[in-house]
Amino acid sequence: MKKNKYNRIDLRIDDETKALIEQAAAIRCLSVSSYINSICKKQSLIDIQKNSSILLDKNAWEKLNQAIACPAEPTKDLINLFKQWD
Repeated sequence: MKKNKYNRIDLRIDDETKALIEQAAAIRCLSVSSYINSICKKQSLIDIQKNSSILLDKNAWEKLNQAIACPAEPTKDLINLFKQWD
């Protein structure tokens, strides 16, 4: 069975922030390391999802679907641009 490989991250924080993290970790019955790992992983996934998704209102969604259903004819400039890549 393969063991998990753990990596280190050194972090510099002020005394107030350290105390807050320690208190929050204790409330959740976690070590500081486990607490920080949990919070950072959760927030990282949220940030990645926000950056990877586009939310459209109803009007924008309808315009997108219309553009997909009835695409415009390519312009001469676009045709010439694609010819450069052949």
